[in-house]
Amino acid sequence: MTGKVNFRTTIKSDLGDTLFPGEDFYSRELNSLVGEVVEDCIRLDKPLSLTGIGETLGVMTPQFLLDSIWDERDKERWQNELKPKLISAFEEFFINGGFEDRSAEISNLLTSLNELGIEITRIEKLKASLLLGDWRNKLVCWAEMGRPEGVIFTRKKGTPLEAVVMLLQQYQFPQNAIDRFMQGGLRSQN
Repeated sequence: MTGKVNFRTTIKSDLGDTLFPGEDFYSRELNSLVGEVVEDCIRLDKPLSLTGIGETLGVMTPQFLLDSIWDERDKERWQNELKPKLISAFEEFFINGGFEDRSAEISNLLTSLNELGIEITRIEKLKASLLLGDWRNKLVCWAEMGRPEGVIFTRKKGTPLEAVVMLLQQYQFPQNAIDRFMQGGLRSQN
């Protein structure tokens, strides 16, 4: 008896990680399809917005369909199951508040850090990078390693460190991320 094995290329993207963070096969498959949509948006010079993604979804054929040995079954699954699930996730993220809520939450945290005495340089670059994926971990990574890119978190003299910790806890940062932020992410003002 002989058989054929097909391996699928998976495409990771921050948007895919945001929409389908699970590690089960179905979540990873949808995550990879989001990555393919993002790549097609870029290739077609479409904006990464609901409109751009919708236009891209309207014309794209996923790679797994091009490679499929189960043509009709896979086409039907794409049209009736996977594509509607992607559309629903994109709508939820861009229209029903996911994107706007995340953007507002990030802006509020950065404003609150500034009010506590944490000065952040290149804040617009930082904000743009936090909108997709695990933004809490990304913020800590930027604090620790963003200096070459010009993103620097500087603590002014007299900044209450306990208040910074409490603020990060309020925004549901895990304790290890708070420790990393406080120990390696903040520069002291001279």
